[in-house]
Amino acid sequence: SLPLAFSQLGNVLLGPLFLIAVAMSIEFTIHVLMKTSTHGASFEAVASAAFGRCGKTLTSIMLLVVLFFVTAGYAISLRDVIKPVADHIQGYETPGGSRSTVSNLILAGILLLVTPLTTLQSYTALKHASFLSMVAILVLSLCVVYRTVECNLSASVPPLSQYVRFVPADFNAMMNALPVLISAYICHFNVLPVYAELQNPTECRARYLSRSTVVVASIFYMSIGLFGSLHGNCTGGTVNGNILLDFDDEDKLLMVGRVCLGITITLSFPLLVIPARDILSRWISAVTCSRGGWRVGASYKDDDTLEESLLESEQSVFESDELGISSVENVNAINGNNSTNSTKHHVYNGENDNCTTIIIVAVTFFWSSGFVAFLVENVDVIWVFLGSLTSVAIGFMIPLGSYLVLCGEGETKQTRIWAWFLLVLYGVGMIVFMCHSLRSWF
Repeated sequence: SLPLAFSQLGNVLLGPLFLIAVAMSIEFTIHVLMKTSTHGASFEAVASAAFGRCGKTLTSIMLLVVLFFVTAGYAISLRDVIKPVADHIQGYETPGGSRSTVSNLILAGILLLVTPLTTLQSYTALKHASFLSMVAILVLSLCVVYRTVECNLSASVPPLSQYVRFVPADFNAMMNALPVLISAYICHFNVLPVYAELQNPTECRARYLSRSTVVVASIFYMSIGLFGSLHGNCTGGTVNGNILLDFDDEDKLLMVGRVCLGITITLSFPLLVIPARDILSRWISAVTCSRGGWRVGASYKDDDTLEESLLESEQSVFESDELGISSVENVNAINGNNSTNSTKHHVYNGENDNCTTIIIVAVTFFWSSGFVAFLVENVDVIWVFLGSLTSVAIGFMIPLGSYLVLCGEGETKQTRIWAWFLLVLYGVGMIVFMCHSLRSWF
């Protein structure tokens, strides 16, 4: 969907500039979120430490909403990818999009194949799949770039200078496009679990991780957004909500790109389902422990170590009602002065729960979002909905607010000023996006 966003913002000026600005902001929020890891091993645990039980509950609900609809959005994008196959099977081209009975059945088959991956208990187990996804999306980027350059060099299309845009066509176009850029970078629900599995996570190494991740993603986003939007010059000036729908179904090169995008989307489903599954599992565990009569207490002392209640039980640690984590050992502040010892987090991942419960939660969440995908026609509807409120809250408001509450006093003045500036800026933006979305819907 990024080519459409670039086209709406101004494909050669404000589109790239807005992408760079969002990327820099996101990298900063990831960095400060990792600084709060001494207060919790999950996103909602940090929110709990900063804002209390209500903050934890609200954060968990927003996370579930974002993960649910992003999973549905990815499923819709995957259905767009397999559209040529569905059209070939049914013998005619699906008008107005990719949703048809045949395409939904193929999508259901793919979701069924990937379902076992949603029951994995660690992100490290997905590292090879993630690497394959990055290679696949690189191939897709090269395919789009090549076809766009080839098309615009053809004498049969208008001069590219007539299509180039520097600024948005109108305010509504900008409001529709910015949430797409923001949603593309939302990964904060996976930051702390991934950080917990790192070896020797000093501040310098953690900052390198956040920067390199955002830079690599931005290179892909910039190439797809810029060249995909310029391909609109070859399609009469219009750009689809899914750029692949603007290419001929018989294009063999783009068929390779479709396969690569399909691989990337398919292997991304576990990264969306696992955090949601863990949140729901923690809720179920808390309810189960409460009904069983256990009373679990945990609190952080001034030296940032975790003090736990001792339970006479086969399960030595249950989830804390207040912090939302099972245990944290050897937690040190991320201040760069401990380069020899690794920070080891024992993150709640469902291993103390009944395996059947974990599977049921994962499958129910995954297939519920898939069912929404079966009903929705265009994926850009999902991104606009998410970016208007929840993505801004999860990507900016909660990480920055948690950082200022938990770590702000011990940080440099420049870092705190930058955090406050982004908090106010995106807070106002969230209100504007929400008002625009409400006006569009009603």
